Amino acid sequence: MKNTENFVELLSKFKVEIPIMQRDYAQGRQGKKIRRVRENFLTALFGALKEAGQPLKLDFIYGAKQERKDDKPLFIPLDGQQRLTTLFLLHWYGAVKEGCLEEVRDLLSNFTYETRHSSRVFCQEIIKFQPGSLEGSLREVIQDQPWFFSSWQHDPTIQSMLVMIDAIQAKDGEEMVDSLWKSLTEDDKISFYLLPMDQLSKPDDLYIKMNSRGKELTEFEYFKSRFSEFLAGSLKEEFDGKVDQVWSDLFWFCFRDSETEDPALRADQGFLRFYSYLTDILSQSDSALEITGGSYPPIISRSVQAATQNDLSEPNLEVYSSSENVRFLFDCLDLLHQDNFSREETIFSQVFYLEEDDFAPNKCRLFFANPQIDLFRKCAESYDNSARVNPFSVGEQLLLYACLLQLHKGGEADETFRANIRMLRNLIAHSEDRMRREELPALLHDVSVLMETGELPEGTRLNNDLIREERMKGEFISARPDLKEVMHRAEDHRLLRGTLGFFPFDDKFTEKVDTFRRIFTPQVDFLEISRALMCLGDFYKQGESRIIIGHEREDRWRDLFARSGRSRRFSAAKEVIDAFLSLMPELGYNPGLIIEEYLASYEAAPYKAKDFNYYYVRYAGFRNNLGGYYYWTDPDRKYEARMFRATTTGGNSWSPFLYSLKESFSGDDRVSLGSYFHPLVIVVHDEALELRNFDEGFLVSPQREGFSAVFSRLVEDGVVDKDGWLRIAQNEAGYDLEDRVEVGLRFLLLIGDLNW
Repeated sequence: MKNTENFVELLSKFKVEIPIMQRDYAQGRQGKKIRRVRENFLTALFGALKEAGQPLKLDFIYGAKQERKDDKPLFIPLDGQQRLTTLFLLHWYGAVKEGCLEEVRDLLSNFTYETRHSSRVFCQEIIKFQPGSLEGSLREVIQDQPWFFSSWQHDPTIQSMLVMIDAIQAKDGEEMVDSLWKSLTEDDKISFYLLPMDQLSKPDDLYIKMNSRGKELTEFEYFKSRFSEFLAGSLKEEFDGKVDQVWSDLFWFCFRDSETEDPALRADQGFLRFYSYLTDILSQSDSALEITGGSYPPIISRSVQAATQNDLSEPNLEVYSSSENVRFLFDCLDLLHQDNFSREETIFSQVFYLEEDDFAPNKCRLFFANPQIDLFRKCAESYDNSARVNPFSVGEQLLLYACLLQLHKGGEADETFRANIRMLRNLIAHSEDRMRREELPALLHDVSVLMETGELPEGTRLNNDLIREERMKGEFISARPDLKEVMHRAEDHRLLRGTLGFFPFDDKFTEKVDTFRRIFTPQVDFLEISRALMCLGDFYKQGESRIIIGHEREDRWRDLFARSGRSRRFSAAKEVIDAFLSLMPELGYNPGLIIEEYLASYEAAPYKAKDFNYYYVRYAGFRNNLGGYYYWTDPDRKYEARMFRATTTGGNSWSPFLYSLKESFSGDDRVSLGSYFHPLVIVVHDEALELRNFDEGFLVSPQREGFSAVFSRLVEDGVVDKDGWLRIAQNEAGYDLEDRVEVGLRFLLLIGDLNW
């Protein structure tokens, strides 16, 4: 049965609710086609409202009807949303113009939106708002109100409503309809055919069946719907009241300046990423973040994962079966909003910085990949637990967690917090092997204890060597508080990142730190430093059967300077680096002078014993690796090294002695060297010899089995013995007394000069 209604009659009988499955309000969009539709529709509406105007019928509006106890029935439009929203705005404008808004406020409040919580709140706010004047743009007046959230600037429904309000105001200025509210409500000038249907199924299902223009929900809309349904009582009210207002503003503030993507979409995605981060933190922890006062009791589950890890919109509801966990989530969002909007500086800008020139004694430098001072913002931008490598690293997760704990304690970045966060930064930087997702439960516990007590628990997963160093530093600064800034500046050096194990905690501390900073500038020649240190001793780090020489990669130097139980040569390396730093002021901070003096000592004593360091310093062929890795099958055979181009034993590798020989014959195609620890090959006429390096010297052999005229000649002339050995003179300890690279060069030249 068809029922002719006007908008006021509809709101008198029903509470009208635009369902969540409906698309956004579109008649206020800015496209050329939409502007034409809007203009034509308003012209028709105002034409009907004129005194001599013909009544306007707006065709069918149909939807689902739901009976409700103790309240009027609910009407859920399945078709007609656009027309009804425009009529709502037109009636609001008419009430504002005629000054009767307060009288009809309850009536207009029966129209609401469910597509976005923000749209519903906006409708509630404008029916409470009576502009003082209709001069000027109502849109601008509304946007200037304290209840208008900045994130609404990119809510498509609200923006369309604002455009329509301005369009209605402009059309009224053209048409000048007298008694606009009376024309809208008493004269039945505008009506439609209402078709309410008893609920045959859920409104969303019915909508999908009947309206092909429905929109697909975004991840964020789906998340809000699911999470809101899961909550109850005051928690549900709080979530619904904040998710599209104060919390939305928090994320909108992060992404408002985005030029490449829709800021509103990025803000929604940012909310989901931060929610995913907090949910992972809660589900990984034994306790709901050990806050002072114990207001957050144990979590119900550590192992629960979201139904689909790649789908951020699927709430991890089991974690939030604990109301305390919901409370913690809400409190974090509230505290971050307060931190962003109620302080001159956020907690992050108070304690972190990025560039060396921005050093401040009470802040600590961040060294992560693509670091950001605002850890909350980076989390919202990039947290992705489904990625092979989470762009928001475990170290950053722990630091953000520590900052959240501090916000719960009051939020002030006091001296104790600054000291604790610096210690945590130092430990994270040198516990890289522990910065893994599977370690998170233990790491979160460690961070909680550290932030609460300033100490770490027994059995911590963080670097225990560095923990002992932190205690030493604390004792030193207690005795010499005047050196605190010097220490912090040293800790923030890009190569040290919190570890100062190579420096003496005594009266020489400042001098050694200053020397280090003068030498290890961003323009430092790492190869020259490597050579200078090798002149002074075995400064390299050593594993079971390999050594790592600093070389040209900064990460190798950071690893060298780190105090770690994995290095069996820390004490020896510390002694060498201390000697180097002591010499530098005397030599005008010129490492090259150490190298010159070192090589000159061998020129003055040709038969001086030559260890591996000598060859490294003298020959560039020993420095052709990227990572500084050398490997020995038998560490006692000191000259049988393999030099690796990368870090794995399956990659390119050479004997550095043979590589240096090949480099001396780089333009001679008769001398070649393969890339997988192959022998050096020398071609003479139609024959080829192979040269291998061993501790005793070089072993020469024909490449092919059988008679070799060249090899026989070498044996006859006494160049090699009958087994092919070209032995190197050595002392009793097995060190070379002659330079084996020079011996090898003479051998190659001799072969080239043989007269056949």
